[in-house]
Amino acid sequence: MRKKLFRKTSSIPKEKTLKVIRASIKKRKKEWQGKERGDGFIIIQIDGLPHPILMQALSEGYMPFFQGLLASGDFNVSQYRCGIPGNTPASQSGIMYGENFGIPAFRWLDKQNDSLVSFKNPLSAQIVEQRISRGRRGILEHGSSYINLLSGGAKRSVLTLSTFLTQDMQKRLSGLAIFFLFFFNIIPVLRTFLSSLLELLRELYEYLEIRLKGGVQKSEGFFPLVRIFSNVLFFEVATVGALIDINQGRPSIWLTYNGYDEAAHQRGPETKYALKTLRVIDRGIRKVVRQVQKKKRGMHYDVYILSDHGQHPSTPFRYQFGETLENFIYSKVREGRITQYDSGGDVKDYLMLALSSTLRNFADQNLFLMRRIFKRIAKYIEKNILPEETRKITGNISIVNSSPMSNLYFHIDRGRLDLEEIEQVYPGLVGALVRHKGIGLIVARSNGDPLLLSKTGRVFYHNGEKRVDGDDPLAGFDDAELIETEILEQFSMPNAGDLVLYGAFQDGRVINFEEQMGGHGGIGGMQNIPFILYPSRIKYAFHSIQNARELYPVFSKYLGERPTQSDSAPSEDHTPREGAVVRDEKPYGHSETLEKHRPHGQ
Repeated sequence: MRKKLFRKTSSIPKEKTLKVIRASIKKRKKEWQGKERGDGFIIIQIDGLPHPILMQALSEGYMPFFQGLLASGDFNVSQYRCGIPGNTPASQSGIMYGENFGIPAFRWLDKQNDSLVSFKNPLSAQIVEQRISRGRRGILEHGSSYINLLSGGAKRSVLTLSTFLTQDMQKRLSGLAIFFLFFFNIIPVLRTFLSSLLELLRELYEYLEIRLKGGVQKSEGFFPLVRIFSNVLFFEVATVGALIDINQGRPSIWLTYNGYDEAAHQRGPETKYALKTLRVIDRGIRKVVRQVQKKKRGMHYDVYILSDHGQHPSTPFRYQFGETLENFIYSKVREGRITQYDSGGDVKDYLMLALSSTLRNFADQNLFLMRRIFKRIAKYIEKNILPEETRKITGNISIVNSSPMSNLYFHIDRGRLDLEEIEQVYPGLVGALVRHKGIGLIVARSNGDPLLLSKTGRVFYHNGEKRVDGDDPLAGFDDAELIETEILEQFSMPNAGDLVLYGAFQDGRVINFEEQMGGHGGIGGMQNIPFILYPSRIKYAFHSIQNARELYPVFSKYLGERPTQSDSAPSEDHTPREGAVVRDEKPYGHSETLEKHRPHGQ
């Protein structure tokens, strides 16, 4: 009886799975019919690599294949501005959908719903992408997404945060296919195992080297595991997946290598430890590009290599002043409860969520007899890893940190508060924050209008007019007018904080409200200066881009007609000769990189 029951219940999911697979193949053949000689694109994202550090890496020989692409004359490279906040959610949203308004930081509070929105939470990422994509076509339509925060509408989405909780069986099966092809191939499995051991040994060596030399680095914690996942497992899955997709002729592919960004947060974006990760990434780029070059039939691909934002060397607030921002604020308020949210175990949580998502995929498809065990493990991870994502916000003040930028929310009212209302309940607090050496700029509202506050002056805005009292707080920054516009746009987003704090610059480093040696998301330095490498025949003034969303037209053209000079925004006449950047420009040295992008007078 048990035997018959088991056979009956197990056959249903198998039949359903086979139907989904057959339907998927049939649909794909129909969608791609007549596209054998069509055009597609591949985006290889190097997470967090600023243009000046790229130039340093090229001049010091860390990326020989990348440099070879430039030397061939087939590719150009340019810097561009990603906008404020300079982070992955805002940049990927802008590039994938042409819109990123409403993403004021990496994490923020929704005061109306009394909840935290964070891009370490797949539900948050899913909700944000659903809102952003409404009425818009994602550039990865019919394509693939690997190791991203958003999917761009991809049909195949692997280790992409916004699709961790998707109920679309077709997408789950498509992602699982990559894992099966990867883990049941002995060569990448052996390579992954050996590379993991090497990464662990390198991490131990580098950690001890810095400690013995008396250097400063972020506390170790889960970083050895993070490094193995970023530089080995995620790297291999993304690379192998892209190679498979190229052979299958998928029209669009976006894969992210995040090893540099993690190392830069851990030890600093300009350090040799971060630069060494670019050697691994360069090898991945070589595999993907050579596969494209070898492909003689089928889909033709344009290859783009870009970063989503930059990073600047930073000093954690706690390291510099001996207390957290939360401790400082509480010392001035001395009542109620203050809650601080920051990165904490961001990457560890991401890894655990990836694991729980994979286990649920296996369990839902009934691919193993241990489906109940898989589900129980997944539930345990989801219940115990992210308690802050599920509980309601409590306390009088919430501090939501995103690297060198922090959103402060005062739970006096569910709406946005004016400076006058905050002063009435917490007299002297704003003044204490303005005077603090670690805080360079505060954005607030006064009688409904934005207001900039600093130690040297204030800027008032009313009915389109600007009035400066004292010195303009942004006068010391390069591109001050542009930064001002970006700050005001960010502050106009409905879920921006009642107060928005930006870390000050001290000795060429930005003060970071999180425990990170490299930071982004604030203002100044290299935080908002990413790069893009593109085919030299593409005539687009990338250097004039002021927000990542301005890249959307470049890639959305592949959904229909190819970009032309007449409809691709800035023309060739205004495009600098940045393709020969290694030959025509003086490479940035270590100290010159930091000096060139340090705000004047800070």
